[in-house]
Amino acid sequence: MSTTLPGASKKPYSIYSPSNSKNWYVSFSIKGVGQKRIALRTSDKEQALILAEAVWERETRNDKSESAPKAKTVNQLVEQYIREEKVAPSERTTLTRYVSEYWRFFTPDMITTKMIIGFVKWRKTYWTENAGKTDEYVEYQRGDRTVRRRVSHDIPSDATLKTERSTLRKFLKYCLKERYIAVLPAFPSAPKIEKKKAVAFTNDDITAIGKYLGDQWERSSQSDSSAVPSRLRYTNLMLMAYFDLLRLSGITPRECNALKWDDILGWDFETRPSDHEIPQNITIRIGHPKKPRTVIPLMDFGKSLHLLMLTQMSRGQKLEQSHIWRYGNGQHANDLGEKILAAIKKCRLDIDANGNPRNLESIRIHYIMSVINAVGSVDMVAENVGLTLSALEKLTGIEYRRLERSRELLRIAI
Repeated sequence: MSTTLPGASKKPYSIYSPSNSKNWYVSFSIKGVGQKRIALRTSDKEQALILAEAVWERETRNDKSESAPKAKTVNQLVEQYIREEKVAPSERTTLTRYVSEYWRFFTPDMITTKMIIGFVKWRKTYWTENAGKTDEYVEYQRGDRTVRRRVSHDIPSDATLKTERSTLRKFLKYCLKERYIAVLPAFPSAPKIEKKKAVAFTNDDITAIGKYLGDQWERSSQSDSSAVPSRLRYTNLMLMAYFDLLRLSGITPRECNALKWDDILGWDFETRPSDHEIPQNITIRIGHPKKPRTVIPLMDFGKSLHLLMLTQMSRGQKLEQSHIWRYGNGQHANDLGEKILAAIKKCRLDIDANGNPRNLESIRIHYIMSVINAVGSVDMVAENVGLTLSALEKLTGIEYRRLERSRELLRIAI
């Protein structure tokens, strides 16, 4: 016994689901042709209502005028668009897997704003409730090869949906340019994506990341030189020093990338490496174009950086007026921040227990909060890291009661 879909009761067609299938079918009669039954290939009721109307309009329109040129379906135009335009692999996937499947019976001129809303809703549950929920693997093209991966039955993020809406818009603009549609349908407003703020690492997290980087360097240093390239050993040393500099000074990755050896104040670079010791009163000069400042790092600062300096000196690399972070060929190493992020992910510390992201900024927040907890002077810490008090509050969430503090300090008798 079949099930009839109630929403189509007043339409010139009926939508039903046979007892032996979960999918919906549309049935209608055309004068001079007879009864037609067409599979809609979906178990979703809302999509079935939309598809049934599109199929009925297509079939009856084609029947009325044999001399009229047959309109191209979305499926056909997607293939044409991919052939004729420059389409990124991710856009190709969106078009072939989602757009073509949802609007396979449609011509693009049938697509309305309401249908786009329905498409987004359907796409959101594609892997959990719709066509993809039973798929175990998915295949897609990467250049000339076909890649196969296991399906993750998850709801896509708002960012993914926003990107796919953009791909659909580009495709419809192509249809407009090629005169397959007369007007571009209005797109519903995309939901505002609230970007989660990075949160601080804990002391244990900082220790774990430092240990991971230190272990990487030690393993590469102790391994047979023929098995581990010297470039890798040197890069691991730079990563360890880069991380130490961030966590012990609170400077930003951009400021760190720009540092030269001359900006490490208090070191004598003319001393022979064998006689070189770490000075106690090192400061860091930040050459910001508008707000230059001198940073006072924590007490443990300089150990790994000292080792990096000795390594560069032993290689004959000059230090004066030279970037700290550079490869053996002299090229500026401005990708160390990305490598630190990769290490954070390797340690599985990029997301905290509450789902909050953690990144390079989290190292800075940890420094700020740790020093404030230790010394209690928010003003001095803000000055050291180059932030206003309001910016520091926004970054860390620490509320600084300026008025109350002023009353405590300034209400005195003279």
